[in-house]
Amino acid sequence: MALEVTGNIELDNGIVVNSLYVRTDASLSDDGKTVYCGAKYWSTIEAEQNKQVNVYPKFWTELKPEVAYDRTTDGVDLLQFANEFVKFQFESKGLTATIIGL
Repeated sequence: MALEVTGNIELDNGIVVNSLYVRTDASLSDDGKTVYCGAKYWSTIEAEQNKQVNVYPKFWTELKPEVAYDRTTDGVDLLQFANEFVKFQFESKGLTATIIGL
């Protein structure tokens, strides 16, 4: 599962791209009340598959890595939950984000 993000995306090095490939890592806190949503960014899916260097959107440090979680209302699929949270954050930046590889 991953995200395809499109829009006018400025990278931390000043280059502007129109898309990113994003993989999300999800882990649950010890108390079960928080999900850590670590996102990694590449220019393309091929760049990720070929283990090329990551890229970073200029605003990557503004994205929240943790979100409150309640298994009863949020479901049991942590990866889906984390991807939905990361997707929401990209969309709040005016970008289009699509979850792929379901």
